[in-house]
Amino acid sequence: MRQQHALLKAIVEETSDVVFVKDLDGRYILVHGTTDINGVPINAFLGHTDEELVPQFAPMRRASDLRVIASGKAETIEQEYVKDGTRYTFMVTKAPYRAPDGSILGVLGVAREVTGIQKMVAVGRLAGGLAHNFNNLLTAILSFASLAEESLGRDHPARADLGEIYRAAEEAAVLTRQMLAFSRQQVMTPCPVDLNDLLRREERLLKGLVGERVTTTVVLDPDLAIVEVDPGQFVQVLINLVVNAGHAMENGGQLWIETANARVTPADADRVPGLPPGCYVRVAVRDTGVGMDDATRRRVFEPFFTTKPEGQGTGLGLSSVYGIVKQSHGGVYAESALGAGSEFAVYLPAIEAAARSQLPLAPIVTPEGHETILFVEDNPAVRHVVARLLAESGYHVLVAASGSEALDLAHGPIDLVISDLVMPGMGGRMLVNRLRTGHPRARALFISGVEHDTSIVPSGTAFLPKPFGADALLRAVRAVLDGTPGHPSAGPVGPPGA
Repeated sequence: MRQQHALLKAIVEETSDVVFVKDLDGRYILVHGTTDINGVPINAFLGHTDEELVPQFAPMRRASDLRVIASGKAETIEQEYVKDGTRYTFMVTKAPYRAPDGSILGVLGVAREVTGIQKMVAVGRLAGGLAHNFNNLLTAILSFASLAEESLGRDHPARADLGEIYRAAEEAAVLTRQMLAFSRQQVMTPCPVDLNDLLRREERLLKGLVGERVTTTVVLDPDLAIVEVDPGQFVQVLINLVVNAGHAMENGGQLWIETANARVTPADADRVPGLPPGCYVRVAVRDTGVGMDDATRRRVFEPFFTTKPEGQGTGLGLSSVYGIVKQSHGGVYAESALGAGSEFAVYLPAIEAAARSQLPLAPIVTPEGHETILFVEDNPAVRHVVARLLAESGYHVLVAASGSEALDLAHGPIDLVISDLVMPGMGGRMLVNRLRTGHPRARALFISGVEHDTSIVPSGTAFLPKPFGADALLRAVRAVLDGTPGHPSAGPVGPPGA
């Protein structure tokens, strides 16, 4: 029994849900989680019953326990409670907790807060589907605009129009990335980063976002720990937080950006809910703006929620901050009061004994080449424009619309395979695995507008998210072929399956 209990404890520590075990009398003998249950801290339940701690919910819970014990079958119930004027919903699934001989010892349960989850899941799925289609369209627009601009003389009047098309497409790409960020579907390329160095590098940019009417002060902890984060994505977090602060100080004010080491303990559950105890790096953005009431503060990270007039805000800036930070295994929390400004605090896990990181190297400057590239893409517009870009840059290009067609073309030497990651029939990963036997030295670069599962990108291969323009594509190709480390667009490089 002791071994069973230890094994269960080890398993539940891997989940962020609330997991509990009750004995036959309804007493909690194991509780694990990082959030409250009906407003009561998790650690208060151990050794007690529902009747002792939450008597208002005890009859319903005990009846559910007894049904599970009597029937030997699992059941799911939904529970709601109100705390500080906010209604929370939990979905609780219970099953019999059995001894090795099969006898029932109590109830094993899993509780998950589902407040607003249905809306987030639906919007997240919508974002993924829209991103896939938009990113293909934007890739074609950006690339064709680049080709058209290069074909015109320097003084041709249409060059300015093409430049506007290019800039509009880039702004649309930003919106797509924000949609992917709040649903945590964007590609992350984390590496050890000193956030002090990052802030020093971006300080002028951040100060410029709020203008001269706002006095900006940057305070850096000289002994700041290292974190593992995608530096480009975290710059986007800082930009969104600073821009948000600037909007709250239209008549001027003061802005502070601060870094500090922080330790989160179980006692901090109310202040930083959902954040596991441990060592963190805290980055705070404080302003003296108009502030928010509690109702606004509680909704501030929701997608499409904005207090700006219609047509002046997308409601995606802070929700993308939330998504990026959560995908980096951290947390972001807002404190504010009307007329008293706001503070947004980002917590990122500190890396123990990490070497100080050099930020990604500058992109290479020689995109032309002569190598043989097998390019595989199921979208006709993207297939056409990328093949043309590669050919006009000196590469010998084999073009395929599917994985099976690519295998039929792969007879001679191949230096690089560029493949859409997600395609009907044979996806990019399967294709590269099939090609590896006959072309062991070929490198791989995956492209995709569906960024929801980077785990299917094989180790040692590079990834370039759609949408991209001609310059980003050619630089990524050259970086992969040359084995350039730390390229910010293409990610890790190396032969397939390395």
